[in-house]
Amino acid sequence: MGAKEQVNKRVSADSEAEEGDRGRTENPEKSSKGIVKQKTAGLGKTNPKYWELKVKKPTYTRGGIKHESRHYAARIGYKGQQHTFPLGTGNKAAAGKEAAKIYLFLLANGWETTREEFSPTYAPKSDKPVTVGEYIAKAETSTRVSEKTLVGYTRRFRRIVADIFGISPEVTRIRKRRILDPETGKKRLVEVEEKINCKHDYSSSSRKNGGSRDQWLDRVNRVRLDKITPEKIEKWVNDYVRTHGRKNPILEEKAKGTVNSILGDAKSLFGKKILATTRSLNLPDTLPFEGVALFEKDEIPSTRYESTINSEELFKKAVEELPGIDVEAYKIFLLGILCGLRRGEIDALLWENVDLERRKVHVRRTEFSGVKSRSSEGSVDISEEMKIILTGFKKSSTGVFVIESNRPPKYSRNYYYRAQKSYGLLIEWLKKNGVTARNPIHTLRKEAGTLVIKRFGLFAASRHLRHSDTRITSEVYGDLKEPTSTGLDAILAEGEPEEGKITPIEEGREEAV
Repeated sequence: MGAKEQVNKRVSADSEAEEGDRGRTENPEKSSKGIVKQKTAGLGKTNPKYWELKVKKPTYTRGGIKHESRHYAARIGYKGQQHTFPLGTGNKAAAGKEAAKIYLFLLANGWETTREEFSPTYAPKSDKPVTVGEYIAKAETSTRVSEKTLVGYTRRFRRIVADIFGISPEVTRIRKRRILDPETGKKRLVEVEEKINCKHDYSSSSRKNGGSRDQWLDRVNRVRLDKITPEKIEKWVNDYVRTHGRKNPILEEKAKGTVNSILGDAKSLFGKKILATTRSLNLPDTLPFEGVALFEKDEIPSTRYESTINSEELFKKAVEELPGIDVEAYKIFLLGILCGLRRGEIDALLWENVDLERRKVHVRRTEFSGVKSRSSEGSVDISEEMKIILTGFKKSSTGVFVIESNRPPKYSRNYYYRAQKSYGLLIEWLKKNGVTARNPIHTLRKEAGTLVIKRFGLFAASRHLRHSDTRITSEVYGDLKEPTSTGLDAILAEGEPEEGKITPIEEGREEAV
């Protein structure tokens, strides 16, 4: 007789033996909080009646609404371990019998065999400590987070790990260079040492020869996850702020803002959505970012956009100069500053999503992405003038994309843009014309938001920028660029003060005043 048959026979016998105890379980007592408390005293864990009182229907949330599962599940503990087993039935008595059967099987066969037999989604954990590379590789199989977002998370996490363990991205290479010989006045070939940051060396020659970037990645990936403790993360935070803050309140505030950006992304790599994919790994009991908090909002620089651009003059100059430099760069400029589109949205915009008749640009998800998130989808109104310009561009277009490029479209894990050349030309032009921000093209979107707020108010700007919440619009795009005052200073303009009414500062009091 097999193990499962023996278990079934034992459960049946226990069920019959305890039939007379049914009255004991059907006399509930109420606690002081009015919650029904049922007695399990005298019932062994091999008795289905014991588990009949323990089984529960799991709950889950979908679309903000809490639901209850159709079938029961049992949380079974044994020798310091616990596991929840699905019981596959909505009948409580049958669920109790199934739970008792699992418990008996557990006593006879141990945890691993029982999990594999009764928990279909269970994956046995490895005894080997997991490394950074193994964790990231497993995290990248998750479909709960977009691939592009995961790239950002992993980059930030690797940066922290490299800093903590002193894995420098700088390497010294020997290069051959032609230098001018002062004695002969001629150039000659010599070998020189060059220090480069290999973390950003994506050259094909480096990859082909197992270059320095691959070597740096390999060193970071080999770090064990259990060696990255919350204490070491906190030390990294403090060291970064001290080093970059230089005891200067302004620099310290900026350093804390940078830490929040890096830390926020890295912590997200250990969020619930991704951890669900890594259950089979031998994760440490304490995860790296457990208990590590971000700096409060009042400790970091404000995210409010403060414009330093004369939008009207910039726009006039763009209309005059950009078409002669690059037509696609001109299109990008218009879609950025008039429609408030992001770079990826512009790059993936199809002509089929430009409704010239109704004067709307529909920002939608395509096979090439182009949308930051589902909440970013929406429609943007365009003016009659913009309609005329886009109509002309559409007539001369040769493809399905609004922005034309010889670069093929593709969905990429990294930041890939078809119109990369045109973006480069536009960025160069914007910097020459006073747009000094780190991301000049995104500054066009911020200007669009600010101008709409100024003319039509906060809610109109939130719709124009397709924000999921008006608080985002208020916090980031609330710069009205209009001077404000109490109005009392208008009294000063009513007349110049008479000379006799001016009270001179007494000698010796100038410094005190």
